[in-house]
Amino acid sequence: MCQKIYPPPPPPPPPPTTVKSYISGAYNVNLDSKIIRAWKLPPGGRLRAFYQPVLESRTLRIVSVEALVRLEDEAGRIYLPNQFIPDTNDDALRQITHFMLLEATREIASLDADGFALGVSINVVPRLLTDPDCLACFHVVLDSCPLPASRITLELLETSEFINQSGAMTALNALADIGVRLALDDLGTGFSSLARLRDLPIGEMKLDFSFVRGLQQKPSDMHFLLALRELADRIHCNFVAEGVETPAILDAMLALRIPFLQGYAIARPMPFAELRAFLQTHDQGFVPPTPGALGVYGCLLCHDGLLRRLVDAQPTLSATARIFDATACRVHRRIQLAGLAGTELDRLHRRYHAVLTRCAETQALQGTVDWRELNAVETEMEAWLIQEIVRGAADG
Repeated sequence: MCQKIYPPPPPPPPPPTTVKSYISGAYNVNLDSKIIRAWKLPPGGRLRAFYQPVLESRTLRIVSVEALVRLEDEAGRIYLPNQFIPDTNDDALRQITHFMLLEATREIASLDADGFALGVSINVVPRLLTDPDCLACFHVVLDSCPLPASRITLELLETSEFINQSGAMTALNALADIGVRLALDDLGTGFSSLARLRDLPIGEMKLDFSFVRGLQQKPSDMHFLLALRELADRIHCNFVAEGVETPAILDAMLALRIPFLQGYAIARPMPFAELRAFLQTHDQGFVPPTPGALGVYGCLLCHDGLLRRLVDAQPTLSATARIFDATACRVHRRIQLAGLAGTELDRLHRRYHAVLTRCAETQALQGTVDWRELNAVETEMEAWLIQEIVRGAADG
């Protein structure tokens, strides 16, 4: 008689990912009580991944998300990282990074079945990559990851000269070699310098929100954004502007043709279930905001540089081209849509095109051009727009 063999019982479900159970289990290390106490833990707290969408300005569609760690207590209250992460404790930071890599890639990969093939970016403290064990763990996680490496971005967060540490450059190059995109986060602050863009295998530049969220109070900062966008184009980097927090700033970013946008005007960070619903709601793309003075200013800066380069490169063609018709200009259309037709700005814009036409004719005949009159008209336009923008911000 044959004895019936019963299959073994299924394994018990995994316990909730509380901070303490997660820390003591990840990486197969036993952390001592000092490390556990370093976390500022509410009772029963568990780690969560929240997601903030990133909008592609060309298509007005969500193309990626930034994964942001949160902690939820037993009452459902959500804690921000600075409320519970001990930022000077590398063991704790390593555990957070491991959790986010596993959780974010798993959840974002599940959206493929819904037709949303998104990229995901995860914050990393680069100095951890100088630890051989940590780097090996990165490779293990990425090798088993449900997302292709090309859809994963590691945002490098650092306030010290980590690239001078032994092995840092080797570690970053190794990650880039397997297809992971590296992003320089908080560009314009601290050690996020041009030297890093030159020396590191960077595939994405993320402008710190402080340069964007105050544009309504300081519109001239758009010159800086435009210069960085052109730099990113030349070195073949994605360029992301964070801090897009109002419809007026979103309008300006679209006018400047900043490729990727992130901020409250698009969406706040949200848990995964809300992200799925958000994507389904915006499946057909975003409706652009109503144009305003800030967007007109951005369009002027962008268009002026284009027209001047055209005059320099093709003076004979540009002297007869229709682009010098003020009414055919992108700036003119924005002036109309912003309700600024018939204003002093409208008059100055028509004068700008008349002066530009004379500059092109001079360049075609003499091979040189004096831009001073055009510069003066552009300065008047900028001054008018800045006054209008600041007044509107104060009234709002």
